[in-house]
Amino acid sequence: MKEIGYINRDIDKELKEWKEKEDRKPLLLRGIRQCGKTSSIRKLGKSFHYFVEINLEKSEAARRVFSKDLNIQRICAQLEELSGIPIIDGKTLLFIDELQEEPEAIKTLRYFQEERPELHVIGAGSLLEFALKRISSFGVGRISSLYMKPFSFTEFLAALGKDILLSSLASASVDSPLSDVAHNELLEIYKVFLVVGGMPEAVSEYAKTGSILQARYVQQDIITSLYDDFGKYGEEISSEILTLILQFLLSRVCSKVSYNKNTIPGLDSKTIMKGIEILRNAGLIYPIYASSCSSLPISASVNLKRMKPLFADTGLYFSATGLDVSQFTIENDFSKLNIGNICELSVGLELLKALNPHIKPELFFWTRDADGSNRGTAEVDYVIQKGSSVIPIEVKARTQGGMKSLWAFLEKKTSEYGIRTSLENFSSMDKLHIYPLYAISKVYD
Repeated sequence: MKEIGYINRDIDKELKEWKEKEDRKPLLLRGIRQCGKTSSIRKLGKSFHYFVEINLEKSEAARRVFSKDLNIQRICAQLEELSGIPIIDGKTLLFIDELQEEPEAIKTLRYFQEERPELHVIGAGSLLEFALKRISSFGVGRISSLYMKPFSFTEFLAALGKDILLSSLASASVDSPLSDVAHNELLEIYKVFLVVGGMPEAVSEYAKTGSILQARYVQQDIITSLYDDFGKYGEEISSEILTLILQFLLSRVCSKVSYNKNTIPGLDSKTIMKGIEILRNAGLIYPIYASSCSSLPISASVNLKRMKPLFADTGLYFSATGLDVSQFTIENDFSKLNIGNICELSVGLELLKALNPHIKPELFFWTRDADGSNRGTAEVDYVIQKGSSVIPIEVKARTQGGMKSLWAFLEKKTSEYGIRTSLENFSSMDKLHIYPLYAISKVYD
């Protein structure tokens, strides 16, 4: 069994740029629990003379340091005493973890920018979004955010040491497809990636053992811990009701959800919508809203009553729903397997991971009736904005399939081209660009 240390992440580059930026602000690293935030910050800490890590969940003394007042000099002096490590501007990285445990610590961040702008300060927390929601106009203009997600497919390739395939994929395009050998090998690894998912502990376990079963044991532990957290999300909805809502959304991943009294027996629409908001703040669910795409940005013309839920990770989705993966990695036609909308889920997550990490991730889909048309049903799985164009993306779990909705979009809108992502290699024809499922993030190139 080989030893696996820290696996490099795409966010590392962003953290390094933040470190070297002259006019940087205190940074919040945000993302779902166990997506690797702490590990990446510790990796960054090794590039400093001194690294101070303060965990507010584990240290009552640290919480008291922040609860007294907002005097930055006093706080730094006492944190030095507590950690035994110097806190020196330009030489020390101060990492305050589990910020949600002390609201005053969150408020303090904004004052580091004013009183000690040369000091590198990063905050993070597993339930940070809930704490931020309770603080009005928190740190506007004085704090930066980075949004971290689980491993992308390219990060997964890097974790497995597939450097040659990574290089080939980086240079491939619709005008320059991969060799058949590379394409087929990437498809095989992609199937494994769907099952292992992108949670760092599961990826590390698979990279270390080569065992999907061992990775799934890790996933089950993560799922259990995520459910255990439900009681910490606040008193607005009970853990039991939140569990019901999540289980319902898992059964409807990538399918349209409506809110009415019959959606989940015993729950009204207001409770369901509140539950979805909570699960979104926890990073478990990404609501994908319908847009008429009648104006830019796409978010300007959304219909909040038409939503499709994405779950945070494909590997966790397999484990949470109990789907059988015994034949998955050896089957060439994904559509023959009873695996729900796994390909559409994976594409949505890869698109979200490829977005600018400085911006809160959002994604949309299109339905013809979203813009008031009565010409029948048509739906495009995802739409993204590139410059002044809206690009439609259709997901196919095989090497071919109907494209009526995509052509309907292209007919109605002024998009330069549309995208089909499937098991096919890179190619193009007419106004259609074809991307392999594993390479959908390259649409942003």
